[in-house]
Amino acid sequence: MPYKILIVDNAPYARKLLRTKFEEHGHTVIGEAENVKEAIEYYWKFKPDLVSMDMMLTAESGIDGIRALIKLDPNARIIVISAMADKDTISRALSYGAKSYSTKASDWHSIEEAIRQAFLPPKEPT
Repeated sequence: MPYKILIVDNAPYARKLLRTKFEEHGHTVIGEAENVKEAIEYYWKFKPDLVSMDMMLTAESGIDGIRALIKLDPNARIIVISAMADKDTISRALSYGAKSYSTKASDWHSIEEAIRQAFLPPKEPT
């Protein structure tokens, strides 16, 4: 299913690559942000279905971005696509509200799986 996606990444080349990949696979990129302030502005204005968040942003971290967007919209669907792959970073991103995590070195199938996971219904507590 195609989605409207907001890309949040401080590196212009990474935003361009992600935009190309998302659009090649039928998604629409509604905006590109390089910091948390821009991400909030784009999210508020365009109401994307999904946010692709990097962990290293201009002046802030991706954790700051996740927290800000979840505060703005507790139902925000955020996936992390980042070069950072240490377990602590992944755990923190997921605990603050990211739905899934993929590395920039992943193949497209892994990124599509991260997108799919973002739209799964919440797990019932056991």
